[in-house]
Amino acid sequence: MRVLVTGAAGFLGRGAVRALVGSGAEVRGLVRRRPHLAIVRSDGGEPLLGDVADPTTVARSVSGCDAILHLAAPSSANSRTVLGLTEFVRSRAAGARNLVRAARAQGVPRVVIGSGYWLYGGHRGTITERSTSRNPIAVSYNLGAERAGQAAIAEGFPEVILVRPGMVYGIGAWFLPFARALQDGSYRYIGRGLNHWSPVSLGDSGRAFALLTRKGKAGETYLVVDDEPVQVRTLAEYVAQRLGAPLPRGEPFAHVAAELGSGIARALSANQAASNAKLRALGWKPKYPSYRDGIPPVLRELALSGTPG
Repeated sequence: MRVLVTGAAGFLGRGAVRALVGSGAEVRGLVRRRPHLAIVRSDGGEPLLGDVADPTTVARSVSGCDAILHLAAPSSANSRTVLGLTEFVRSRAAGARNLVRAARAQGVPRVVIGSGYWLYGGHRGTITERSTSRNPIAVSYNLGAERAGQAAIAEGFPEVILVRPGMVYGIGAWFLPFARALQDGSYRYIGRGLNHWSPVSLGDSGRAFALLTRKGKAGETYLVVDDEPVQVRTLAEYVAQRLGAPLPRGEPFAHVAAELGSGIARALSANQAASNAKLRALGWKPKYPSYRDGIPPVLRELALSGTPG
């Protein structure tokens, strides 16, 4: 099986490339920056240089593939500016549209679009794939990518699968600054921190993407989370204790909204206890069923690499 992975040198992309290669797939990894070619090669993929927003590059990249996995996105740090958010939308939504068109033109049967579970917003009960999506503005770039996929689903080809990971932790993305802020005592959860997040390790996320690329049901959406949602305060205190750091404190919502914007503050304070039952029904089983299993190895790796510090 030959799979094109966009954003192959990114946080989610690397987890997916490694898992796909480990499952026996032949992987092409599309990246925008020349230094990232070596990263894809080191993970076992064939690196390609190009931009998902360029239809010519996309058409060349998908040729001969059996499936496409769309994970391309700029650095999350850039999403807080108008220009950065525009770039996010460009990579996510325009990229998804180009990939679907190329798949249709070249007969690639399957497109898997990575998204995120923040699209659900807050829910009192357990979130499933059937839960109402409240489309918070803070993650509108993923909504655009999903809409491109939903349009293809309505038209019947190619097969499109939407994947919504929870809080994917590992060295990179949100977890590294989270750990650093805990260590230096600057981290604050919102309010009493009683809202839930649904974590999943990077490796388990990658294995889920690999499985769904092969076995996911066309037209369906899948959540990727571990077995144990956790209150944000509990998670932060757990990591702080493992780091030997002071226990974090809460911050009023208004203070966080003033610093980060109300959209980000609402997303961070949303209650998102999610279920992985649908993914498990396909045969996926997390190596780390709880954050208590998966976070200690990450923290050990951070200590060996000299971060956080």
